[in-house]
Amino acid sequence: IGGALLATLVWLRRSTPAGKTDASRARAASGPRVSPRRDRSGFPWSDRSPLPGGPAEEDRQDRAIGRCPVCATEVLDDGVACCGCETAHHMECFSWNHGCGLYACGGTTMRALGTGRDDSGAPLFHPED
Repeated sequence: IGGALLATLVWLRRSTPAGKTDASRARAASGPRVSPRRDRSGFPWSDRSPLPGGPAEEDRQDRAIGRCPVCATEVLDDGVACCGCETAHHMECFSWNHGCGLYACGGTTMRALGTGRDDSGAPLFHPED
């Protein structure tokens, strides 16, 4: 059975030019693939992007601390920072991600931006609180 199957596969490969099947030829003729836009309304950052040139855009730019590694939008001064690497996040994104969104950090505790740690050195709050 193994030899017959191999012979059939070799015959099929040789009978189609350059190994292309009907499906691959149809895809190539239809142009580039475009995936449908996903509904991201359930994600915490779905309403973060204001329209450019809006009345609060300059105020937002003045208050921006950096970009959140989870949603890639601006983090304002009311965001949080990872206690491990000090990267700014939105509180919703940090909680949704169950920790820091920076590659290889692995931090699971956060603190409010503009605040430090208390005298014991413990973080001010934890995402599960």
